[in-house]
Amino acid sequence: MVCVGKTERYNKERGCAPTSDPVEASDPARSTLWAGLDTGADISYLSVIDQDLRPCLEIPVPSDPAAISAAFQTLSGSIIEEVAMEATSTSLHIAHGLRDRGFKVSLLHASQASRYLKLWRNKTDKNDARGLAELARLRPPTVKRVFLKSPQIQRIRAKLLFRDRLTGQRVACEAMIRAFLRVNGGCLKRSQSSKALVRHVTEQAARLRQAKGIDIADDIKPLVDLSVSIRLVVSRIDDELAAWVQANPVCARFLDIPGVGAVTAISFYTAVEDPWRFKKENDIGAYLGLTPKVLQSGVSVRHGRINKMGSTLTRKHLVGSATVMFSSRTRDCPLKEWGLILAERAGRPKARIAIARRLAVMMLAIWKSGRAYDPDLARARVRASSVAPMAGNECDPVVGLEALTSPSALGRSIEPAGSTGPDFENRVEARPRLLQRSRTLPHKDRIAD
Repeated sequence: MVCVGKTERYNKERGCAPTSDPVEASDPARSTLWAGLDTGADISYLSVIDQDLRPCLEIPVPSDPAAISAAFQTLSGSIIEEVAMEATSTSLHIAHGLRDRGFKVSLLHASQASRYLKLWRNKTDKNDARGLAELARLRPPTVKRVFLKSPQIQRIRAKLLFRDRLTGQRVACEAMIRAFLRVNGGCLKRSQSSKALVRHVTEQAARLRQAKGIDIADDIKPLVDLSVSIRLVVSRIDDELAAWVQANPVCARFLDIPGVGAVTAISFYTAVEDPWRFKKENDIGAYLGLTPKVLQSGVSVRHGRINKMGSTLTRKHLVGSATVMFSSRTRDCPLKEWGLILAERAGRPKARIAIARRLAVMMLAIWKSGRAYDPDLARARVRASSVAPMAGNECDPVVGLEALTSPSALGRSIEPAGSTGPDFENRVEARPRLLQRSRTLPHKDRIAD
């Protein structure tokens, strides 16, 4: 089989030097092939290449798993080693459909794959599909595979996203009501319920009518009705999520951690889904974008702010739980005690991020071990790490929290060697000095910005 004209077009689009002789592609009936799929809402583009990166099939197909599977059937006798596509909203149902039909499907990190696709001079669906097929064949380590969540988890994540967007719209709507009243000399109190909101707005409208003769009822009523409707929808979503959390034993154990509510528990559960894909509990911090960037050149090394990779929604929920943990109404817990110490040196904003990262590590450890949260054991671990000898993580009193409930920690004594004696109080008093050395530690041991 000879790829007539394809080699020249390939070299021209890639910017390579032309070849004098046409290149024969391996027979697809006896070869292993790799496919790239540039997905769209209605039409997708399919590109199939062989082991030498030469195209064997390049056609547009409907964005339907059955149609794409039928296109593969034209390559009878060939083996489709892998089908690669970017992790986008249009590729999820296609990926599930192709996996159900026995194909090996990989979702590539969209931002990382796009850097490789930009090597093409022209941005077309055909070039994107060819580039994705090449990524499937070459498997460069810089382009990561994305974990494909189950349809049930995706539906729950959709509810969390709906709730987040509706909450933002409600806040914006009530901000407009408050601004409208303020311009006319009114003041809107904070309302925890729909009834309270209607009552406060009605009182202010009546007061302005009597005092200044200004009638704003007709102008403000649509905004009030919209806010009340959004509150009702959000309340119904909260009830559904709370019922799901109570029925899930893993999320129910998360609720025992101070500051963690139903929304944070279900957000973390659905963001991870499979805890065993993380070899170490500490990896969850980088997965959720809660670790600092490293900017190194020559002898200069600078640690920036957190990289904010992964799920923005789950990261926001974890930081919200860390903020609640700082409040005076939250019962004391090891993370709160460590956070208060850290806030004295680095400030509350950075301490909240550090607590959110450690909270994610703790939740993953609880999930993998199957044990419940034990505040006494957690406090003992914090104390143990605070008085441990100078080591790689001496600045972090919560080092080892990932092992609070890990299977390897079962049966291990919680009293560290050397936790008593004449030097015990000296080491405890030296804890602030240990925190001051965090800027000289490796980035994984430093406090996240």
